[in-house]
Amino acid sequence: MNNVKSIKTQRVFLSILTVFLSLAVLSLYAFVPSMASGSNKAYASTAATFSSTAKTAIAPTAKAAIASAAKDAAAVDKTAAPAPSGLMAQKASATSLKLTWKKATGVSGYAVYQKGPKETKYKRIKTLAGAGRTALTVKKLKTNRVYWFKIRAYKSVNGQNRNGAYSYTVSATPFSKDAKKANVTGFKGVYTSRCLGLKAVHKVKVKLALPKGKKAASKALAWSSSDKSIVKASKGGWITAQGKPGKAKVYIRAHDGMTKTLNVSVADYANPARFYNIALVRKHNERAADILTNYKSDLCGIASALDSHRTDLSYYYENNELGFLGKEAKLGPAKDMIINLIKNEKVTVGVDYGGMVGFGVFPYDNDLFSSDIIYTDFNGKDNKAKGSIKIAPCWYYNTPEAGL
Repeated sequence: MNNVKSIKTQRVFLSILTVFLSLAVLSLYAFVPSMASGSNKAYASTAATFSSTAKTAIAPTAKAAIASAAKDAAAVDKTAAPAPSGLMAQKASATSLKLTWKKATGVSGYAVYQKGPKETKYKRIKTLAGAGRTALTVKKLKTNRVYWFKIRAYKSVNGQNRNGAYSYTVSATPFSKDAKKANVTGFKGVYTSRCLGLKAVHKVKVKLALPKGKKAASKALAWSSSDKSIVKASKGGWITAQGKPGKAKVYIRAHDGMTKTLNVSVADYANPARFYNIALVRKHNERAADILTNYKSDLCGIASALDSHRTDLSYYYENNELGFLGKEAKLGPAKDMIINLIKNEKVTVGVDYGGMVGFGVFPYDNDLFSSDIIYTDFNGKDNKAKGSIKIAPCWYYNTPEAGL
C-alpha cells in the first residue's frame, strides 16, 4: 500500500531545497561585494543591489513555498478516512478470533493490525478492499494467549491510498474449554438510562457477563461520552453532568470491544414544576402528602444542594444546632430548610452512596416506621419497585413495601 507519508516527505523536501538554494544565492551576493577592490566598486555596487533585490524577491518566494507545502499537508489530513468504530474481537475457536466492526462511510477498505504475546509492536496482517468488508477471522493463534488488534480505513484518492486514523485497541484470547479466563460477553445490572440534575455526579456499577465458571481476561473498562459538554464519563464509572441541559450517550467498553450504551438526560430535575399523585400518596401517609404540598420549595432546595453529593450523609438536629453523620456537604440556604423539616415535621434527611436524596417521613400516628420521599437519578421504566409512586420526573414516594 502506498502511504501518503511519502508524498508529504517529497513535498516538504522540495520546499526545503527551494529555501536552501534561495539562502545560498543571498549569501553569495552578500559576500561578493566585500571582496571587491577599489577598481571594482561599480561591480560591488551592482552586486549589492542584486543582493537587496534577492532579499525582497527570493525570500518571500521561499516562504510562500513553505506555506504552500504546509497547506498541501493539511489538505491530505482532511481527506484521510475516519477511524472505524464498533471494533470487537470474539472467540471463533480455540485457535482463532473473529474481528468485526461497523462499516465506515466513504472509504475504500481497511487495514488490520495485530500484536501477539510478548510482542511490542503491531504488524499489519490483512488489507481488505471494499467499505463493506467489516469482518475478519484471524487463524493459527495460540490457545489461551492474549492478542491485541486495531484497524484503520483507507481512502483511494488520485491513485494513492491514504490511511485514516486508527480505531481503539481491543484484546481477546482464543480460550480452551478448561481455561480459567475468557473474554467478556456482555454486561449485567447496568441501567439503560439515567437522568441527572444539572450538577449531579453518578457512579455506574457494572458487572461483567462471562462464560460459566470463567473469570475475565481483563476487567479494564473504557468510558466515553458522545457529548462532553453535557456529561463527562471517567475511569471508575463516574459520570458528571456539566450544568447544561441536554442528552448524551455514555459508552462502556470492555477489553474485547463489547460495549454497553447508557442514555443520559441532564436537566434541572431537582426543581420540578409541580408534584403530582398527591392524593395517592395521602392514602399511605398524610404527613408526606402535606409536606409535598406545603414544603415543595424546601424539598427542591435541599435536593439541589445535595445533587452532587455522592457519599453517605445524614442530618440531625440537636441542642438547637444542625449536626450530620458522614462527609459534610455545602448547603448554603438549604441548611435552614433542613432544620425546618427536621425540627417541625419529624423528617429525616440524608444522601446514600447510590445517589439518592431521601426524606424519611413519619406518619402523624406512628413514630416508629417512616416512608420516604426520594429524589434520585433514575426515571420512568428503570424504577420497578413495588409500592413506588412517581410524583415528578426523578421524584418518588416510596411506601414501606417498596423497600427503597
